[in-house]
Amino acid sequence: MILFFDTYITDVPLNRNFVAANDRIRCGSNSYKMPTKIDIAKYTLSSYAEIPWSTVIIRYGFALGYNDQIVKEFGAYVKKLFPKSKIFPMRGPTLTQKDFSPILEIINKHDDQWIFYAPNNDHPIIANSYQSIYESLSKGNEYLKKYNFTSIVYSHYSEFIRAGISGNRFHDRFALDATSIEDCHECSVFLRKNGDNSSVQIVSKQLFNYWFSSHELGNKPIMRAESLREYFLTHKQLMIVPKKEICAHFDGYSHTIGSTSEILPSLVPPLFIPHGYFEGKIKIAFGYDNYRKGWVNINPEAKYYVFDDPVCGTDLKILLSDLPMCWRRKVIAIDINKKIDWSHAQSERNKYYKALYDPWTKLSLVRKILAMKTPRTNKPISTIPEIERLSALGLMTRKYPLKLHLGCGPRVIKGWINIDLGYEPYENYLKYYTNVFYPPNIRGNKNDFYGVNIVGSPLPIANNSASIVFHEDFIEHLDQKEQYILLAETLRILEPGGIHRINTPEITSTMNIHSCFKLGMAGVYQPEWDKHVHKNILSISTLTEMAKIVGYRKIVVQNRDISYAKIPKEYRPDPKDRPENGNMYIDLVK
Repeated sequence: MILFFDTYITDVPLNRNFVAANDRIRCGSNSYKMPTKIDIAKYTLSSYAEIPWSTVIIRYGFALGYNDQIVKEFGAYVKKLFPKSKIFPMRGPTLTQKDFSPILEIINKHDDQWIFYAPNNDHPIIANSYQSIYESLSKGNEYLKKYNFTSIVYSHYSEFIRAGISGNRFHDRFALDATSIEDCHECSVFLRKNGDNSSVQIVSKQLFNYWFSSHELGNKPIMRAESLREYFLTHKQLMIVPKKEICAHFDGYSHTIGSTSEILPSLVPPLFIPHGYFEGKIKIAFGYDNYRKGWVNINPEAKYYVFDDPVCGTDLKILLSDLPMCWRRKVIAIDINKKIDWSHAQSERNKYYKALYDPWTKLSLVRKILAMKTPRTNKPISTIPEIERLSALGLMTRKYPLKLHLGCGPRVIKGWINIDLGYEPYENYLKYYTNVFYPPNIRGNKNDFYGVNIVGSPLPIANNSASIVFHEDFIEHLDQKEQYILLAETLRILEPGGIHRINTPEITSTMNIHSCFKLGMAGVYQPEWDKHVHKNILSISTLTEMAKIVGYRKIVVQNRDISYAKIPKEYRPDPKDRPENGNMYIDLVK
């Protein structure tokens, strides 16, 4: 995907009324205080730097009044974030069609079919992972076969997510030409008869070229894509809206205040730059009733935001696992209230996302909903969710190399991050492990274990931070899609030169030993799947190709207990299942 950031930086708002709608919020709280437009642009660009773009094009300009030093520092900041980017630092407040010619020339030289078009400087990525972006691109590639003019909406989520549904306030006011095509778990899809030029879209290359080169516009002014609607329409544009929010407008939905499609800040507040963000020193207080200055306060159980209640309000009503990608490496401290009721916190957090999906409710009903927030009870405090325990370790900022043991089962190893779906005490399994494979000096306990679905969501672990990822008889329990996710996620967290050690059954060996294919179906050794609940058993050649595609630098076939990394003594395979050469032992090197 190509990033095209194209913005004119000025502290003069396009519409003063929209900004004024947030004055009470910006002036009533230090955390929500309005930053300069330069800092907002820097914050937005830093959030974009989390994505592995194929090409980055950045065009920017400054209004009169900014001194040369500020402009120079901004340019250096951009170059540091995107050292290989193509930068055009001479943008004016308006453009003409010829100004897009050099941009189109760069874009059309690349095979990439998608352009993340960002002509605003205040729509940072707030998603906690790349997942919704990649799912949407995958869906977009499906529809590109039929619709050349395809786009993915990345911001103004609450307005667009149900735009194709008749009776929805945004649809009835702004999108009467929209017809719903598909509504699935990952996204909503609708067709707009007269198109949509909103500048918050990932657009197909065909659509981008149509916008900026298909009509002869001469010297007609173009500020951004919305300007084009004055000159021509884009007929039959297919639009995809991810079910998970990717970006958000820094001013929130202040432009809706007073309209029939009003979205209240008490339900969906504007954004803020966390204290200590640019210094890499964010501190988070989670689940506390009283507001703590100098920290980012997160409490999904809070009734009000801090701009409505400076004493007991909160900055955010989410969980730690929901933190934006761009925050995570900058967090230096997380203080979690040990008395928090995690079950109740999860329920309240879900209410926030429900409001984000459907925020249009009569004011009286909104007040009723706020008043009905589930009261706390005296029931025993529920345990902290496992993904939150892992997040609380602060592994997004940990400096020393980590060691991960995935699919660990009962063999939890001391000094490692042990991950599996559920914890089992090792005592019942010592007769199998024996002291040979599980000596007392390496035995961990429940504090070393994290019950997390490794392929369900990105691990809250920084890029390039693990020296080794180790697992045995694990990857074959994943389907093909999940195996690619696992390989990609482990590649992300491994440091350069780090080892991903895989010990897993080898399908060709098993089939050669146990199958007689001359007998047809009856001769296929099916217990390999059925008995052990295996989903996709790999061969050496298949795993090698998969690892190369994902990006591993080197794939080395080893023997049992022989590895470039220092690994625990390998227990698998169980002799009852297969001989030692029935498994393969692979080192993937980043």
